[in-house]
Amino acid sequence: MTDPVNDQHPDLVLIVGENPITREVLSRWLSADGWMVIATDSGPKALTQAAERRPGVMLVDLDHPEAEGDETFARLRQIPAYAPRLLALLSHAPPARRHALRQVGILGVFVKPIDLKSVSAFLGAPDGQESCR
Repeated sequence: MTDPVNDQHPDLVLIVGENPITREVLSRWLSADGWMVIATDSGPKALTQAAERRPGVMLVDLDHPEAEGDETFARLRQIPAYAPRLLALLSHAPPARRHALRQVGILGVFVKPIDLKSVSAFLGAPDGQESCR
């Protein structure tokens, strides 16, 4: 029997967000850093991808109503033996919102427009690789 914790892919990032340009820019940037990247445009699709592919990192745009970011984060915690690094992307993140997100396990909060270097610095290089930036 396979241990689901060991099935997690620490070098795989799942990007969730409505805007295809944002998904593409983040995908290309993180791929250049050595990450494997998959992307989707909705929370339900993200949950399916998370259950099937078990990415080690998820970056979710919370501004999109169909992405259902807060609900997606809550439902992710219901996947047995799965604990990805969760990151949020927002157009506005006052201190109270940042604090609330951190209280529910969001490790990083990034405000639009995205500072790609900050995302890279936060994530570092995938396991066993050197950062190219």
